[in-house]
Amino acid sequence: MRSIDEPNVTASQSELLKLLIGGWVSSSIGAAVDLGLADLLRRGAMDGEAVAAAMGVAPESLTRLLRMLRALGIVVRDDDRRYSLSPIGELLRSDHPQSMRNLVRLYQEQYFADAWSELVPALRDGEQPFTRAHGETVFDYLGSRPDALAVYGSGIAVGSMFVADLPNVYDFGGKCVVDVGGGDGTLLDVILSAVPDSTGRLIERQAVVSAAVDRLQEYIAQQRCEVFAGNFFDPLPAGGDVAVLCRILHNWDDERARAILENCRAAMRAGSPLLIIERVVSDLRPTPVATAFDMHMFVMTSGRERTDEEYRRLLASAGFELVSIKGLPLEMSLVEAHAR
Repeated sequence: MRSIDEPNVTASQSELLKLLIGGWVSSSIGAAVDLGLADLLRRGAMDGEAVAAAMGVAPESLTRLLRMLRALGIVVRDDDRRYSLSPIGELLRSDHPQSMRNLVRLYQEQYFADAWSELVPALRDGEQPFTRAHGETVFDYLGSRPDALAVYGSGIAVGSMFVADLPNVYDFGGKCVVDVGGGDGTLLDVILSAVPDSTGRLIERQAVVSAAVDRLQEYIAQQRCEVFAGNFFDPLPAGGDVAVLCRILHNWDDERARAILENCRAAMRAGSPLLIIERVVSDLRPTPVATAFDMHMFVMTSGRERTDEEYRRLLASAGFELVSIKGLPLEMSLVEAHAR
């Protein structure tokens, strides 16, 4: 006898199966990037044999990969069985202005997978998964491995594409923007380019500050920008009109995040704005992207993505008042707080 619930069970099984193959999907996209498929197809449509010959891979195996990429909407095939890139596939080209190729490469790093393999033991005993897998924190791991750090930096830069919308959400006109932990200067570059009467200061660790100097050289020469070597766990240079913490706090637990905020507050005047750019998790309507990044922070760092109420409490404990939360692309948010 067939159960009256069977159709619903079957649909649920189908949806669960789609979720379970997520790792295979990611690995297949990673293979396409490693083989240079998108850069090859940008020249024009090609049949499978020509693609296989150009990439030096077995035609039969490549046919299976291309079929999966078609199913994922990354490539399309015409009536002559020639393959070309879809709009999504175009984002895997190395020369695309909004290319996500380097983010794909980052997500395929073995040290990510090794850390995630420790998820269940870590959930049971509370030990940090990355440290459990590698015997050191992710920051120490990257600091001693220049090649991994380079892949990480290029991937993070891709993940920062949402900053292009920042000048449309906040008025930086005439302001000196202090980018605390500003990485390679991507965010400050966007602001200084979009807002001609703005100026900037960037503070970053000595080990990586040279990348910011290179990126911001034009503005440094114009005396619109200064770059400082420093650590946000140490006292920060005073001054500036608005401070920015972009994807910094989610790397740290509340105690360390509070220390960063307190250092920012000590360098700011009362009433000055602090902009925090992070994913804000909703308890009422959680989304897969925000919650996945929250779990990733659990696996990789001691940090977390936070709810609006968690930000409110954390900011208050460090001398700030939460003023507003505005949406940015890729489920990012601009959290504005003012120094009390």
